Amino acid sequence: NADGLGYGGGNTDEESAIKMAAEAKKYGMKVLLDFHYSDFWADPAKQILPKAWKNLSQAELNKSISLYTQKVLTDLKDAGVSPSMVQIGNEITKGAFGITADQRHNGSWSELWQGSDGKLIASYLATAAKAVRKADSSAKIAVQFESPDVNKYRSLMTVLKNGGVDYDYLGTSYYPFWSTGNSNGTYKGQDLGKGANTPKN
Repeated sequence: NADGLGYGGGNTDEESAIKMAAEAKKYGMKVLLDFHYSDFWADPAKQILPKAWKNLSQAELNKSISLYTQKVLTDLKDAGVSPSMVQIGNEITKGAFGITADQRHNGSWSELWQGSDGKLIASYLATAAKAVRKADSSAKIAVQFESPDVNKYRSLMTVLKNGGVDYDYLGTSYYPFWSTGNSNGTYKGQDLGKGANTPKN
């Protein structure tokens, strides 16, 4: 919040992240660090730009994304708990970095990603990925969406490719209980069933 205190919804500041990573490493576990780039948990309905970044220009925001990403990863490395994988953004299907489909595009993920906002988000993700590579070249980079859909993901990944976003893995959130009754169509002749989240899809 404005006083720098967490909201109590599972606070994970840098200090807490280092402690959790150290605990995981103690038991031989690998660590995935997920940058939400938000003052609160980011998901398809919430992509709140940090208050400290609110009035920055695009150039200043790019610089802040880079410096923040590198600082956290360098601090983790110095603590001996470097992550094996770094996720840049969380469930960014409907936007990231304070740019959302709900705010600017009547909830349409495709309208957001196919226009200038999608290119801008991709540029910020490219900055984040470069910062990861610079700070820890051994870490794998993940980009993560939600609601698996082959054609949607192909469209989103095309924007990432055209935007020069360097990543190793595509992650997806899978919520079968949020499935809908819509047909998912077919892919290479296979019926993908109904609902936004199905095993086939």
